[in-house]
Amino acid sequence: MIEIRRLIIIGYSELALKLYRIYSKSFKVEIIYSERELKEFGKKIKVLKNYKIYLVKNIDKYLMKFERKNIFIFSLGSTFIFKKKIIDKFKNRIFNCHNTDLPKWKGGGDISYRIMNSYNFGATSVHEVSNKIDEGRIVFQKKYKINPINKNPLQLKKEIEKKAIGHLKIFFDNLILRKKFTFKKNKIDQGFYLPRLDTNIHGAIDWNWDGRDINSFVNSFSKPYKGAFSFCRNKKITIYKLNLKKEKFLKHPFMYGLVFKIHLSKFYVVAKNYSLIIDKKNFKSPIDLKVGDRLYTPASFFDKYKRLRVF
Repeated sequence: MIEIRRLIIIGYSELALKLYRIYSKSFKVEIIYSERELKEFGKKIKVLKNYKIYLVKNIDKYLMKFERKNIFIFSLGSTFIFKKKIIDKFKNRIFNCHNTDLPKWKGGGDISYRIMNSYNFGATSVHEVSNKIDEGRIVFQKKYKINPINKNPLQLKKEIEKKAIGHLKIFFDNLILRKKFTFKKNKIDQGFYLPRLDTNIHGAIDWNWDGRDINSFVNSFSKPYKGAFSFCRNKKITIYKLNLKKEKFLKHPFMYGLVFKIHLSKFYVVAKNYSLIIDKKNFKSPIDLKVGDRLYTPASFFDKYKRLRVF
């Protein structure tokens, strides 16, 4: 059984703010965020009022100043890596929430990966922090169905967080009632890990893919991210959303990426098995596309994302 007098939430998100609002009435709560999160969410964090929220550069140094008793550390998609001395000191008091059906989809970028793969299951999983990413024993898990088709990461994240706040309220209410944890093995042989993504590196569109794969790929790098990209006449173009139409006539691989029609506010592009229909409002380009232009991505971009790993 655990008594909580201070809750330290590690990682900035809307979910973290919601937990703060709910439980700051019951005990001390603070939110800790990293320099990486400052770069991504700095504008939002700057305007926050009535929250105890702090930028921390050295998470180990920060946490070591606390006594173990009555502290509960809860990581929410944190970018920090916890060292063994922290894990050992706060054993049974340091947990992470990963919003997937662990042991599947361990690691970062899971929402984008799930959109790419049209994976329609979600979960709120709370596990103890261990020295391996998302591999600690599971203490709480609620599974549910989601529909990632034709959704961008922002839309899917909102859907997932709406589910998660209800589930985490059950988890924390049980903590407050001092109910005993039941640990479940995180079956490593049944899961998999996927690395973080960077849109500037990994968002390059391969026009040799099937149209459906291009569609799910574009969706997976759309809002709140910078968008999937390609090139036309040596200029970088960005695509945030497209639609598919089964293609009857234009099927040869030589034609993939070719702009074959512009009608009203829409571009029509040849892809494998489909025509891709791109509305101008979902498209960013420094040049005006014309019929006969070709969208392409240099092979050097694919070599780059195969060589580099994001941490």
